[in-house]
Order: sequence, then structure tokens, then C-alpha cells
Amino acid sequence: MSVSARATLRARTPDIYLRTGFCGPDGKIRPELRDAEAVAVTTQMTAAQLSPQEMAFTWEAIRAWLPRQQGVAPERLATALAAAFATVAGMIRQSNNQGLIDWCRACAAFVTTEADIEAFVEHMRAVLRLYALIAALPPPVAQPLPVPSVPALSE
Repeated sequence: MSVSARATLRARTPDIYLRTGFCGPDGKIRPELRDAEAVAVTTQMTAAQLSPQEMAFTWEAIRAWLPRQQGVAPERLATALAAAFATVAGMIRQSNNQGLIDWCRACAAFVTTEADIEAFVEHMRAVLRLYALIAALPPPVAQPLPVPSVPALSE
């Protein structure tokens, strides 16, 4: 992937791609949150050096904590995120990845309904699946410079 393509994907933050919300007019998750925007987020998580295990643990912890929360959707998600981050930090015995925290909180700022919570969880699942695959790839190898041919010396 080119440097400019990576820069473009890193710039596609939730503040940009969630301006129109998580759900389309039909009340379901916008399809691009499962593909194009998930690609952008994986680029950002790669730059943040997030481990795929921490992302998976966080997704599972959010799913575990959400049903235990009460209140309106934004409050429920904010409380579930805080509990999930604390749970995962305890599991991995280190601070949570700041890139993941920032992304989750930026997404949470756009949650207003229960459908948005479901769409956020689905968006994160799409990111997790793609990120796990990308993180498993070996790092790109720099292409060797071509060696110019040298004419043979005559005897």
C-alpha cells in the first residue's frame, strides 16, 4: 500500500465517516462500516501498534458488559467501554492501547440509540476480523534495488 493511500485511510476517523450516523434510513448498519471504513480503521490500529488479541479481548468485553448496563444508549455504551477497558487491562496486565481507546470513544460519541450500539459492535467486529488477518501478515519487504548491468571487460 502506498504512503499516500495509508495517509488517506488514517485520516478517515469516526468524526468523518460517522457524520451520517451508524445506521442508514432502514435502521440497519451502513454497509461501508463493514468494509471500506473497517479497512481505514485497521490502518489506524496498525499505526497504533495494537495487538489483535487486545482488540479481540476488548470486543468480547464490550459485548459482555453491555447487557449489564442501564440507562440510555450513550450512557450504557460509555459505561460498558470503561468496564471493558478495565477488564482487558487486568487481563493483559498493562495499559490499554491508546489508539483503540481513542477510536472506541470517538465512535461512542455518535451513539444515540440502541440500534447505534448494535451497529458499533458490528462495526468493531468487522474491524477485528480484518485486523486479525492483516496483523498476521508478515511485514512488507523492501524491494531490492535493481543492480545495473556492467559491460564485461575485454581481454
